[in-house]
Amino acid sequence: MNSTGINLPFMLIIFMFYSGFANAADAQQYYNFTIPWDDNYNNVISAMNAIDDKPAGTHGVLKTSADQLIFEDGTAAEFWGVAITVSKKFPPKNKIDTKKIINKLKKYGFNLVRINGLDFPRYNLYHSWLKTGKLDKDIMDRLDYFIAELKKSGIYYSLSINNSSLKAKEIYKVSSNGHKIRHKQYKFVQLYDEKVIERVIDWHKVFYGHINEYTKVSYAKDSANIFVTAIGEDSIFNGYFNYHNEFLTDKNFTDLQLKFNDFLRSKYKTSENVSVAWEGDLKPVESLEKNNIKLVTANNIAKVNKHKSNDVILFLSDIDRSYANRIRDVLKGVGYLGLFAGTNDWYGYSSLKINQDIGDFIDMHGYFDPMIRNRHNGKRIEYTRNTSYISGPAALSQGNEVVEEFDKSLYTFFASAVENKPLMITEWNHSAWSDYTYEGPLLLTAYSSLQGYNSMVIHSYFSMKLNYDAEYSDNSLVASGNPVLMSLSPTLSLAFRNSYISESPSFSPVMIAANNEQLNDAMIRDRLNKLNRRNGLPYNYGFMKKIRMRLVGAKDNSASSLKFPDNQWLSDTGQISWNFANHNRSYFSVNTKKFQLLAGQLSNVNANLDNIKVSLTDHGAVTAISLDDVELGKSSSILVTAVSSFKNTGMVTGKVPKYRKWQKLKSIINSGVTPIMMKRVQGHFELETSNNKRVVVSGVNLDGTYDNIKVDNHLIAENKHVVSFNLGSVDTPWYWIKFVDK
Repeated sequence: MNSTGINLPFMLIIFMFYSGFANAADAQQYYNFTIPWDDNYNNVISAMNAIDDKPAGTHGVLKTSADQLIFEDGTAAEFWGVAITVSKKFPPKNKIDTKKIINKLKKYGFNLVRINGLDFPRYNLYHSWLKTGKLDKDIMDRLDYFIAELKKSGIYYSLSINNSSLKAKEIYKVSSNGHKIRHKQYKFVQLYDEKVIERVIDWHKVFYGHINEYTKVSYAKDSANIFVTAIGEDSIFNGYFNYHNEFLTDKNFTDLQLKFNDFLRSKYKTSENVSVAWEGDLKPVESLEKNNIKLVTANNIAKVNKHKSNDVILFLSDIDRSYANRIRDVLKGVGYLGLFAGTNDWYGYSSLKINQDIGDFIDMHGYFDPMIRNRHNGKRIEYTRNTSYISGPAALSQGNEVVEEFDKSLYTFFASAVENKPLMITEWNHSAWSDYTYEGPLLLTAYSSLQGYNSMVIHSYFSMKLNYDAEYSDNSLVASGNPVLMSLSPTLSLAFRNSYISESPSFSPVMIAANNEQLNDAMIRDRLNKLNRRNGLPYNYGFMKKIRMRLVGAKDNSASSLKFPDNQWLSDTGQISWNFANHNRSYFSVNTKKFQLLAGQLSNVNANLDNIKVSLTDHGAVTAISLDDVELGKSSSILVTAVSSFKNTGMVTGKVPKYRKWQKLKSIINSGVTPIMMKRVQGHFELETSNNKRVVVSGVNLDGTYDNIKVDNHLIAENKHVVSFNLGSVDTPWYWIKFVDK
């Protein structure tokens, strides 16, 4: 006993007892589900997404037809993709490892890889070329082999070679835009600096003209290389509308102003003509002769004469359009066969109009609960908002912050989908650290299917800091270290690529402007009030009907006439439903013949669809998909997947002081390591079927083995059975239902 009268040995025993109890409880709640980096064990997952179209390019060059992707031979194209960022260690020097990685990609359903970071300084391909005039032989050999093996396996690819703005710094002394993030310091500037543009044109010419030593065809002329974007996430509009907000310095703005005078000189010839066009909105000291006509700042653009503001938007548009056209022309010059887009992100209606005019498709990015990074007590910490999207609409009247997130992700997609152009989602993900990380993949697959988007590319597969054989993630956007996303991927890929979720039978156009001048006005309003892109529409439109933007054209009121129930959104196909009458009872469902899912607060509802019924002890998601391409009610082979969240071993989470305007943040103080622990989804699953064969249910293990699951099969009507079993009895999210001869 010490001076306080407490028996320390006794307290230590009590502490150890309760610690052991807590650890045992944690062990019951979680199980080890560390997916091997080279997972190629033979099991039912391996055959789900078998790719018959080998090699990639078998169907000819990828084309477009209205707002759809289609191959040259008429075959419809659907891509379930993933981005892989190159590094000094990837592609591997060991060619056996390259094949292992590709085999795993095939197993989990990927048929497209966006190869990212080819111009990053750490990869040293662009920078060594800049110094020597030659592409590094060792780097190119590894890249060539990786691409050749992808193609041989039926996996298409895209090359992202113009992402890092740091290229500009290497060419000559270019003025930085002052951004605090290093790799963004030459964005915007790189779009109008002539010396930078000329060198980047040379880079495209050399790189796309390179002949792959293994395929014996240049990257440009390879039909498996399906799309390219002129520049990654960059537009002069973004710099202009964020001037004095770490996006453009005074020096940059002065340079832009000189170019603005050149633009006016080309259009109007004299200062007098400018003054007339602007209805006198030109100061006496300003003239083209002196090169000093002011470029009005974004803060004041809504206050000036409309002809003047229109010229500003036209000038900015000219910068983006000219840059994209020059990249497109050099690609055509080396025989590029794939699809082309200007840039990829939301920069406003005028920027979207440029991409509509010059591109083959619209390229867009969006994230659910994207990572926030900040320093706290001298340490860099990653945060997640940890918000449920599925439960969000029930609390909208209380100002739930999920509205802002929809604006950044789902809403941005349909606000960018224009008439007669395909939209390709080339970057998306949901924060792995979120307790609701299952929601984004399910919502976006349903959303994209209904809207008729043909491409979804997860960003990204590997961590940039870890080796390619790491089996965990050190940040929230790494797919290979997210077992929830990876375990859903085979099912979602099969459903998406086979179009099991129907596209909306027709679309409602949303009119933005009657003419180009009105569109420029809309651009200004949009950028000054970022929520204006909604154009008066509720963000739930995209789950109810196919929407396409009519940027300029005749008015159509069909979209605005749609009615929205208060407690449930239902798609016009009848397959997608979102029930949110109560925050604690909200759930999302997809009900098709061959694929069904239920997700959300399934602990408080008995959710049932045409063939499946699910109840859980906590929130989560359950999917069921036919593996023999037969309706679920008749199928002899069905995969059920049950997921919620996960954590790395040694992961430390906590709370930090209020950050930005979010009320609740989950901070990741230490991301941890392997083994990865998957949260056990416990509950009950039922399948209604007319299949009269003997039923066997097995847990599908990562090592290729199976665990028998106790199953109940009872007759409920003539030729109708209910097959039921408990979820959570085995250490896997996968359950295989087989019907075999008795």
